Amino acid sequence: MISKLPKSSLPYYKQLLAFDEYLSHNCTFDLKKGEVIGDPDLFWESVYKVMPLYEKLSTTGEIDDQRMDSLISMLRNGLRMYRFELSKQKKNFDKDSSHSLKNHKFHLSNSLKQLTDEILRNPTIGVSAAGVANLFKAYKDLEFVDEAVNFWEKGKEIPRLKPVFNSETVLGSVIQFLVDTGDFDLSEVDQIYDQIKKGKSKIIEEEPEVHSELMIGMIKAYLAKGDNERAGNLFKQITTDVCKEYEELAMDVPPNVLSYMTKAHFAFVCYSTDTNTADMFFESAAKGQLPYPTPLLLSFIKPYMLNSWVADGSLTKVRYIWEKTWLFNEKAKRSNSSISSSLNDLFFKIFFAKYPKCDAEGVQTLKNVIKSYSNIRAMDEPFFNCLLVNSSVWANTKVFKTILKAADLYNFQKTNVFYRCCLKSSGAVNLQVSEVHGLVESLLNSNVALGYKKIANADWLAIRDATINSENPTNQKIDYYFKLWKVCSPYFAEVSNYSSYQRADIKLNKAYAYIYKNIREIDASEIQLPQLDFFTKDESLEQRVS
Repeated sequence: MISKLPKSSLPYYKQLLAFDEYLSHNCTFDLKKGEVIGDPDLFWESVYKVMPLYEKLSTTGEIDDQRMDSLISMLRNGLRMYRFELSKQKKNFDKDSSHSLKNHKFHLSNSLKQLTDEILRNPTIGVSAAGVANLFKAYKDLEFVDEAVNFWEKGKEIPRLKPVFNSETVLGSVIQFLVDTGDFDLSEVDQIYDQIKKGKSKIIEEEPEVHSELMIGMIKAYLAKGDNERAGNLFKQITTDVCKEYEELAMDVPPNVLSYMTKAHFAFVCYSTDTNTADMFFESAAKGQLPYPTPLLLSFIKPYMLNSWVADGSLTKVRYIWEKTWLFNEKAKRSNSSISSSLNDLFFKIFFAKYPKCDAEGVQTLKNVIKSYSNIRAMDEPFFNCLLVNSSVWANTKVFKTILKAADLYNFQKTNVFYRCCLKSSGAVNLQVSEVHGLVESLLNSNVALGYKKIANADWLAIRDATINSENPTNQKIDYYFKLWKVCSPYFAEVSNYSSYQRADIKLNKAYAYIYKNIREIDASEIQLPQLDFFTKDESLEQRVS
């Protein structure tokens, strides 16, 4: 990049220097070690400063393929950094808050969409196959299916972009994207792959080398359609054959090449329609003795768990995968609250699909699950959050209260998310209003401890689920809800919440419109919530209820 420094006489010389400087602060993520390489603070500062400069430079003709590729790489690494930093959080950040991580994702998403539009629209913008492939991977990370399909359909029809979109790296990314959406024809994909190989065989007499990205795409496509033999042949080429080549050269396999081996391995875990094959690759990955890293990442394990459940309907097998994954991550010291929230949520969804009704077998199995988990790692809040929410299908008051008692016995640190889950789940069982009020107080106490000054949207929705939106909205719960409304509404996070909540409530029951019309007449003096003294009141909302 330094070799491409522009002449100092150009009016945008300093801006271009700054642009290149920001790109040089890109961070990478070491998959094997599970750590960031680079300065995260400097990285995020550069991510925010580079886009305004890009906008100013986009019409100068200086954004060539190298600079655009570097910018796309930085933004995609931003998504990796976002997930990594999210995994370190002790709790999921409040969606109503102005948490920096939420802002990061919003900025990255908008920036990637902006670059996509520029690539299609602006002929002076350069981009290589690697850059476009990275864009598709970023869209996959974000689950932006429509955006990716639109980019593909438009890009391949633009003459100046056709060579890029027909490249191996881009086709590999697109094929993987299509496989994940399930919308692909194997014969068409095969035809594309064969054409690329034939084109290369005209140049070299030996077996042509195809880019690993495309090979992984083909492995996934073959596995998804049950063609294990061809998938296995490609896997051998991408792993065993490559390792032999580097061994003969007395060289270590580079990290980027090892990364392709890892992806190829886990393709068999995630995409194989043959459960025995998937199981074999999972077991070898869990042992961790292969020449390439095999971290049991959730992006690999969750599809495998779900596929196993759909194929066999065996909770025993799902539980085995779940426990083995936890053991692996505990040993590797990679366990965190983000993994707990995601992995445990899927496990309990499957658990309660197996036991949709509360019976003796289900209760005993649940006790065993809790015991096994506590033997593997220290009990944590996300585990109980997932259990509370998913166990609501049982609608069993005794089970609900037992879970709360167990949470107290394990004595882990509880955040407002825990109490929101308690309130939400309480709506499926029969609690006295005094018990619901106790949960509301615990939630507000937690918010005070966290320094919150307003009642967040998630807080009020949880209270609503425990009362008027519960399975059994008794007169006592309805009465309590509207008294709470009168006391709490001046502390809503947004003034607009006052009207939006009312509209939602009236949809539940049109009779509530009359109550809201006469909200000033409600006597809420019995509702004692000293926690509100620490919150910030909106005087305009206070006037509506007082």
